[in-house]
Formats: sequence, C-alpha cells, structure tokens
Amino acid sequence: MNHEFPLPGLRPFERDETDIFFDREDHTEQLLEKLGYVRFLAVVGSSGCRG
Repeated sequence: MNHEFPLPGLRPFERDETDIFFDREDHTEQLLEKLGYVRFLAVVGSSGCRG
C-alpha cells in the first residue's frame, strides 16, 4: 500500500488493505441480501462517507 496516499481512490480494495476498509459488515450484509433479489445495485457516496 502506498502510505503517501492513504485513500485508494476509485480502484478496488485489496485483501491486504483491511486496515483502511473496516466497520462495514452490516452494510455489506444488507447489500448482499438485496443482490439476492435485484440484478443491479449501485453504491454511491462521498469519499469517506459513513452511509
């Protein structure tokens, strides 16, 4: 990870970056549940927003 730029921007997170992507378990479960009955789901928000 490049520590000069702590936020990875719009690229996908990597498995070894869990230290910068955490505390989203509830949101993730809700999204996965919804994907069980819809074909498309967009997740949008400002950088760093907490939902």
